[in-house]
Amino acid sequence: MLLAGVVASLLVVLLGPFFIRWATRREFGQEVREDGPQSHTVSKQGTPTMGGLLILFGVTAAFLPYWLIGRTHTDFGLVVYATMMMCAAIGFWDDAMKVVNKRSLGINGKTKMLILALITVFLGWSSHHLLHISTVIEIPFTTSQVDLGWGWYVLLFFVLAGTSNTVNLADGLDGLAATTVVISLFALTAIAFVLWDRQLGTVPPLSIGGPGALDIAIFCSALGGSLVGFLWWNAYPARVFMGDTGSLALGGALAAIAVVLKVELLLVVIGGIFVVEGLSVMLQTTVFKLSRRFTGTPRRLFLMAPIHHHFELKNWSETQVMTRFAIVASLFSATGFTIWFRTH
Repeated sequence: MLLAGVVASLLVVLLGPFFIRWATRREFGQEVREDGPQSHTVSKQGTPTMGGLLILFGVTAAFLPYWLIGRTHTDFGLVVYATMMMCAAIGFWDDAMKVVNKRSLGINGKTKMLILALITVFLGWSSHHLLHISTVIEIPFTTSQVDLGWGWYVLLFFVLAGTSNTVNLADGLDGLAATTVVISLFALTAIAFVLWDRQLGTVPPLSIGGPGALDIAIFCSALGGSLVGFLWWNAYPARVFMGDTGSLALGGALAAIAVVLKVELLLVVIGGIFVVEGLSVMLQTTVFKLSRRFTGTPRRLFLMAPIHHHFELKNWSETQVMTRFAIVASLFSATGFTIWFRTH
């Protein structure tokens, strides 16, 4: 685990300058959305994007060699890796459209949701039939279990689409998405490590066994290490952005890890900071539309959504927002792991 994280981190740190120069020469610059904070137009416009490719390279170089030569071969890590790469492909397509068209809008929402539904089918089928993971889910805060049957696939879609899109929303400030995802990975890595350490064996439906859990722990370590390396270049003031290539890949990876570890619902707590980001946008839109309809005067709940922009406009510096959000994310992550540990 430590080796995977260190290798991924060092690779991304060392290759960062080469990637930044390559992206700059090809004018892969960030297109700042027009309705965002005006300060971003000056400070972030044109910053190299698609840094998610760098993150993916670090994960691949650290994880796949282990998977290929591992003493105990399992497909748990491979299913998670494949899901992440498919989500990354959507993000790359989105980023490419933005770069080519020189605008902040990429793939339309319906197309993105359709592709995510297809990825959900892959994740659900491979988890259930290849990894023998049951459609039974655990209810957080209790020891209760519910068999969803085909409804499990619907749940997986909401987990995958929700996580990938809310991580994408969090990618609005330098270092914010990378930092908060790393913190969520700490809890998921700890859960996988405990499962491996207990050597539960392949006992469906609610445990994945020692070798499979070790695969997931090493994948989490490789992804976390790659993100730490990326933060070297993405911390304020960022020299490169991960783009949708990175944010959708990270959201897909978190969702897939939660599915194979059987903590689908608990991800709402572990990744609570992303839930807050998503809810802030939903509440802002709802308040705006309802107030306009019933009073004729549209009102806003926040100065700007997602909520990290609200605090920016409250004169918090980017570093303050990122640091304080990281503290909140840590509390969510620790709470999620504690809930899981107390019920297992």
